[in-house]
Amino acid sequence: MTLELVPEKKTRQFLYESVDEPILDPQEKFKIDFFFVALDTIHEALQERLLKAHSDYFSFLYDFTVLRNINREEITKHCMDLHLYLTDGDKHDINGLELRDEILALIALIPPDNAENFSCPKQTLKYLKIHDLIGNFPNIYISIRILCRIVICFSA
Repeated sequence: MTLELVPEKKTRQFLYESVDEPILDPQEKFKIDFFFVALDTIHEALQERLLKAHSDYFSFLYDFTVLRNINREEITKHCMDLHLYLTDGDKHDINGLELRDEILALIALIPPDNAENFSCPKQTLKYLKIHDLIGNFPNIYISIRILCRIVICFSA
């Protein structure tokens, strides 16, 4: 004697309700009812976390022309926050105070007629590369590269 799963019929109360096919395969039902729900929850949590970290720590690196109007103490605060965020124990990707000094030096180098080259991170990286300034601004270069990678990973 074998038992067969008999799908449960569901009555529709309205015409706009769709007729869903019942899922008979237990593996497929597990995948849809548990795995996809867990995966979606994890994705949303990571997305919120990355978006918050991105806006909290990296937002000041987007437009260097705007940094001209920010005082030195605020730039220092942003740089030190980013320094702490990118620190793991004794290891750190950037030095916050050096990043501040590099930003202030780069802002002084930006000619008013060439400000569009610093209005987005990609343009700033391109400018540093073309003019062979990566060695002079290593903390800016590293910070913007990390910023760009986060955006790429986040969008993927």
